[in-house]
Amino acid sequence: MPPRVIPVGSNSGRRPVARPQRFGDVVAEELVRSLARGDVAAGERLPPEPKLQEEFGVSRTVLREALKFVESRGMISIRQGRGAVVQPTDAWNLLDPLVLSATLETHPTPEVFEHLMDVRELLEPALTRSAASRIGEEDLRRLGELLLHMAEEVADSEQYLLHDVEFHAVINRNGDNLIARSILSSIELPLRTSRRMTNTNPGALARAQEDHQAVYDLLRAGDGDGAADAMRTHLSTSRDQLLRRWSSSAG
Repeated sequence: MPPRVIPVGSNSGRRPVARPQRFGDVVAEELVRSLARGDVAAGERLPPEPKLQEEFGVSRTVLREALKFVESRGMISIRQGRGAVVQPTDAWNLLDPLVLSATLETHPTPEVFEHLMDVRELLEPALTRSAASRIGEEDLRRLGELLLHMAEEVADSEQYLLHDVEFHAVINRNGDNLIARSILSSIELPLRTSRRMTNTNPGALARAQEDHQAVYDLLRAGDGDGAADAMRTHLSTSRDQLLRRWSSSAG
């Protein structure tokens, strides 16, 4: 039995196509978000190209560029005579920042965010350990500046977040594992979401500031094992904060 054709639909909650961006990028993003929402189920087909062209108001060339983007992320399979068939979520490339962020926006479950924390706890302490022997004076100075900025923004979780993200990024880029750095970079956007959740817990930023200071002090001392342990403690606390936030939301 051939796959059913399901319209993406103008009532699916899509945002209007923003003209300042490249049309292909905008259409690709809207298709990714539509599929992440489940507007078209796995095994079903997207509408035919002329219908999609009309819906998005773009040329055939632009639409095909967008469809190729979505296909390259494993979300659809394009076959001659069958059109674009939606693939199961297991086939999606969740290391792609857009696919992952769209999936988390539509399915924000505690399990998904715990999986993100699992990745951080596996990779960041190891990067921190190697960074202790590789980090230069300029990056150490930047970490010190970020600590001061974070101390000034303890009452403002959104401003604190910006410095927090950079603090971890500076450490990670000094680690010696290129693959680990790439993985963490690819999940940066959803990690910001989890940080926003934990940073609003009472006392969370003050505790995070203590943890960051401990990591910094050990990095400056060149103590790789100590810095890795301090980072592991920090991430474990962040996980606890995240679960506490979910529990309070559920209650």
